[in-house]
Amino acid sequence: MPIELPNLDDRTYDDLVQEALGMIPSYAPEWTNHNPSDPGITVIELFAYLTEMLLYRQNRVTEANMRMFLQLLNGPDWQQKEDLQTEIKKAITQVRDRYRAI
Repeated sequence: MPIELPNLDDRTYDDLVQEALGMIPSYAPEWTNHNPSDPGITVIELFAYLTEMLLYRQNRVTEANMRMFLQLLNGPDWQQKEDLQTEIKKAITQVRDRYRAI
């Protein structure tokens, strides 16, 4: 029986659209046409759809995927020496280092 993966973000398409529509009055008070035929609303719905797809994929990241990402960041000779969370923290610190060659 597989271990249940945690749900990292449970927002749905409808939640994302409602959140974006709720921000319109504060960021663009002159925008009053909130009908689906408005191009801006269409763009909001498009981004909500794309965001929902990304959130779905984000919730599917397993430990094996994380190890492969760490190997991608640290090079092909990288071997895990500590627990996974510690290795992830070290990799994030290295990525944020200002003096790195890319």
